[in-house]
Amino acid sequence: MFNRGRAAVVIVVCGLALAGCGGDKSDAKQTNEPACKTFQTQMNKYLALMAAGKGTMTLPQYNQTLKDGVADLDKISLTAAGDVKDRISAVVGQLPPDEPRSVTYSGATGRAFNNGLQRVETACEADGFKIAVDRLKYNPIG
Repeated sequence: MFNRGRAAVVIVVCGLALAGCGGDKSDAKQTNEPACKTFQTQMNKYLALMAAGKGTMTLPQYNQTLKDGVADLDKISLTAAGDVKDRISAVVGQLPPDEPRSVTYSGATGRAFNNGLQRVETACEADGFKIAVDRLKYNPIG
């Protein structure tokens, strides 16, 4: 015999199981949309500042501005989830937090940094958010 009560329980349990499995991925994607967009904007700003140099700023002002940029990028990684979070964290981990001008990017270091930027773009695109991050200009020899 057909038991409506038992059938309803089975349907509810199955529905909750399916909703739980799909919800995490959707939540990560929603979390990553602002993270991806903000990462693009902030990283492009940071790379432009590195390329332009200090301009009219004093060296301490310039270094502080770069340090603040690293801190801002690190905060973005804290708002992301999954692969996007991991990849943003990896890129930010390559930036010098204390003495920005003490690190020069050349050869393998510059390529590795730019590869990391590509990996962030790929992770964001996999979540449905296409971004375009500039690349670090570096001396390929060294």
